[in-house]
Amino acid sequence: DYRVNIFLRQKWNDPRLAYSEYPDDSLDLDPSMLDSIWKPDLFFANEKGANFHDVTTDNKLLRIFKDGNVLYSI
Repeated sequence: DYRVNIFLRQKWNDPRLAYSEYPDDSLDLDPSMLDSIWKPDLFFANEKGANFHDVTTDNKLLRIFKDGNVLYSI
């Protein structure tokens, strides 16, 4: 058996989120928006147990780029 701590970043493209009307190359959204967008269903095969660290505030990042690329960090 072994244990690992993971800082996980996922990146994918969702063309429905592409934009051109806003001048910035990317938008950092509030993590509460995570429930409103599609996210990959990530899982670790053969894991025995998993949990999130308890912290006082959510430690998540949701960044959307002009071309529809999404960066999600947990």
